[in-house]
Amino acid sequence: MKKIACLLLSVGCCTIPVDGICAQKNETAPTTVSTSVDANTVQWFTGLPAAQKAARERKVPILLLMTGSTWCPPCKYLERNVLSTKEFKQFARKNLVLLKVDLPRGSSGKLSEDALALLKKYPADSVPTIFILNAQGKVLETQQGASRDFNSFVKRFSTLRDKIQ
Repeated sequence: MKKIACLLLSVGCCTIPVDGICAQKNETAPTTVSTSVDANTVQWFTGLPAAQKAARERKVPILLLMTGSTWCPPCKYLERNVLSTKEFKQFARKNLVLLKVDLPRGSSGKLSEDALALLKKYPADSVPTIFILNAQGKVLETQQGASRDFNSFVKRFSTLRDKIQ
């Protein structure tokens, strides 16, 4: 479980620029998205206010993931080998509120108003980019890319706990 968490904030090795992302609006978008593998489910929020409310109630940080889940190889790796695992889901349910912005590639994709607001407030030059936020939305840590260094996240995460409260 610690190894999976470390992947999220360790020094990145691979990122993909988001220059081609279209900033068009989509009329309706849910504020939460759930994913499940086996019987384990985690809730991914798509809007900051709902994620902040959950973070305040649970007294945990927000993990904001900027991803290109359908076109970005490092993002696909992160999803397949980390975010979809039982260990990550168990860790996230106890320690994080999850917030995701899935960025379409090219001009054919559309972004929700929530996604546009998040991109404006937390600009990402490449994907995957992970922001660790407190419940007020202050950035505590930023990491671009995905790597295989698992131990550094646990160290970083434990020092962030004090900043969150």
